[in-house]
Amino acid sequence: APDAPGLDHAYRLADEGRGDEALAAVRACVEREGPSAAACYLEGVLLDAAGRPEEAEAALRRALYLEPGHYDALVFLALLAERAGDVRAAEGYRRRAARVAQASGDAAGPDRAAGRGGRR
Repeated sequence: APDAPGLDHAYRLADEGRGDEALAAVRACVEREGPSAAACYLEGVLLDAAGRPEEAEAALRRALYLEPGHYDALVFLALLAERAGDVRAAEGYRRRAARVAQASGDAAGPDRAAGRGGRR
């Protein structure tokens, strides 16, 4: 329905630099459709961009709860851990991401490079 845009709408808003609106759209999508790994991932990216890394980490962990092999969430969590100085956690996330990439055989496909590998 036009009055109930999905996650694609949130991605478009994010691509336009409208982070607050994109975050609201993600949360509205989750309210309507329930949580998904893709929605939690986008929420995490948007929260980090808004300077809220702790909330971003929580959202990304929710993405992993819903989809333990979510490559992009693992890579982003590694980045957040590294930024926070937690080298051990960063390495753990990177190892998990490498295993996921090896299992899927497409670690650096075009969707991954664009940061949208988790979109389904």
